[in-house]
Amino acid sequence: MTSSTIATRPQKMHFSETEAAHELGITLDQFRTLIRQHITYGQEEDGNITNTIFQPSDLLLLRFLSGPLRERNAALRAEAEQAAALRADVLEPAGQPA
Repeated sequence: MTSSTIATRPQKMHFSETEAAHELGITLDQFRTLIRQHITYGQEEDGNITNTIFQPSDLLLLRFLSGPLRERNAALRAEAEQAAALRADVLEPAGQPA
């Protein structure tokens, strides 16, 4: 019997707020807002966000909650790319040398 192994990166077990935001594909400000809206109960807990260590199970839950933010970010990136392409076409019309 032959066994094959798939090379994978070791699963990280703890994430800082910056790492968690990156893993979720949202900005740090969006991450903090997400935590304030769904996790913390008051301003006294807000100060603990930066000191909190998140586990993979936390990120799983936060991934569900952050879905609309990720979709919004993707739409904004697509709009920015389209706008950049249009600007490039205006500055350098197709078929004309620069």
